[in-house]
Amino acid sequence: MTARDNFLLLHDLRAQIGEFFSRNSRPATVSTFPTASQLDDSQKGEWNMMNATRNTTKATIVLGALLSASILLAQAPGTSQAPDANAPQAAQTQPGNFHRNFDPSQMASHLGKRLGLSSDQVAQITPILAGRQQQMQSLRADSSLAPQDRRTKARAIMQDTNGKIEALLNDTQKQQYEQMLANRRSHRRDRQGEAPQA
Repeated sequence: MTARDNFLLLHDLRAQIGEFFSRNSRPATVSTFPTASQLDDSQKGEWNMMNATRNTTKATIVLGALLSASILLAQAPGTSQAPDANAPQAAQTQPGNFHRNFDPSQMASHLGKRLGLSSDQVAQITPILAGRQQQMQSLRADSSLAPQDRRTKARAIMQDTNGKIEALLNDTQKQQYEQMLANRRSHRRDRQGEAPQA
């Protein structure tokens, strides 16, 4: 079921609820029930019970519709646990999965453009990034590590990679690279600060 199908179902449900209420509510000028002022004291209690029953019925229908809508939304494909045929493509576009699926030669080329690197520098950086990718994949696959140990080792791999890359750069390129890393860290901190705390 796609999001569009869910939207159409909710739209139809909303239309049916509206139609139900328009059929079951009578205009004030053509009331089949007497008003409270037209009733004596013994009939007012009965009249109030009928109104309460009618209001309860309407509330039950509305709550049932909301519950049905929430069930439909919970079963939407975006939140389902079943793997999707497009899962590899979706994994590449999720923010946390970028470094898991990046192409080292594309990343080296990107650094080359950002830092004004020569083709020799780009060629030397490509295997460094490929090595980092391989080390990070091995680290993720190691289920024996505690999360804190995994983070510590990941930081060490990143620092080692950054040191190797900086060794290939001139002073201006180093400054630009360090500024780029600082901006990335700042952006990551900002993004984590906006995330809801569990």
